Amino acid sequence: EKREQMRVKYAKMLKKARNVVVIGQGNVALDVSRMLAKSLDELKEYDVTDDALEVLGESHVERIQVVGRRGPVQAACTTKELRELTRLQEAHLHVDAKDLKLDDNSTEELERIGRVKKRMLKVMEACTEEDPQKKTTIQLRFLRSPTEALKNDDGTLRGIRFEKNHLVRDEKTGRISAKGTGEFEDIECDVAFRSVGYKSSVIPDVPFDEFRGIVPNLKGRVTEESSPSRGEDNNAKDDSNPAIVPAMYVSGWLKRGPTGVILMNIVDSQETVASIQQDIESGKIRARHNPENAQKDHEDFVDYLRSRKARIVTYDDYQILERHEEEQGRLKQKLRDKVLTVDEMLEVIEAYKARHGEGDNQVEAKAAGTKQSHEQL
Repeated sequence: EKREQMRVKYAKMLKKARNVVVIGQGNVALDVSRMLAKSLDELKEYDVTDDALEVLGESHVERIQVVGRRGPVQAACTTKELRELTRLQEAHLHVDAKDLKLDDNSTEELERIGRVKKRMLKVMEACTEEDPQKKTTIQLRFLRSPTEALKNDDGTLRGIRFEKNHLVRDEKTGRISAKGTGEFEDIECDVAFRSVGYKSSVIPDVPFDEFRGIVPNLKGRVTEESSPSRGEDNNAKDDSNPAIVPAMYVSGWLKRGPTGVILMNIVDSQETVASIQQDIESGKIRARHNPENAQKDHEDFVDYLRSRKARIVTYDDYQILERHEEEQGRLKQKLRDKVLTVDEMLEVIEAYKARHGEGDNQVEAKAAGTKQSHEQL
């Protein structure tokens, strides 16, 4: 019922919308823009749900303005995500040439950061001409911060008021930030989306860098305080000699901040695991479990979960669900047909087991067997 209410709400909203504003310029903001601009034929080959396809099929969006508070050099998206906006069947990416004129702060930052940002700017520079043949325009706008939602008499959205910014450099940290100029611009829109980032929460008794929103670390080893010497990935450089907190490690966005794609998370995690392994081998920390007892440890853990009456979902269960989604997707000529709720997922798994005569004990035994080949701490 809730899903149906959401479907009706968004279908009605998008059916009337011609102008959209997306606040933020990270990868998620670009994802939102791309989903709104893709044709149904483009969407059908992915795992977009039937409900979402129906809603997006009602869309008649003509212009999507993706607005960031800083300049093009500071845009938080990746080149890969930006380039995907240039390959859409019925939409094109547009950047006003005057918005790509860099001030001294951005020019200096571009030289310091290097070729990654230069590649992204080249993509933008290739998109300064509008394409009237395309149904939808996705435009990047810079140096604007939202201050007010503007509404019609009936309460519906008619636009967003933005304050124009200029860039200032913090002399102590070197960080470039946006500062309001007192000049405002109203951007007309029927719908607005907000995608302005993520900040990790403080964990009690764990060091935290409030400025960067990360746990300070050296290759995943948590350090007592932030070092003034930092690499581009927010990890302390080797030459900074921070005091390391014994036996405490960090990974993911808490380690480096909310940046990058899945591949970066994989590499990032591998670095932290390598640090743990090095510390075990050097005797700095002691492995809690003997690898020879891995099978018994796993069985004890499963028994503990059973004693708590927990519903155990094994890797085999996940594979049952994955096969089901892929099979259903093939019937609809999609990559997969996603199961949307946990209850429905469990129903699919249980139905498969019932058909094939597999109980939890058998599946758990199979899953436990696969653990023998894994190294465990």
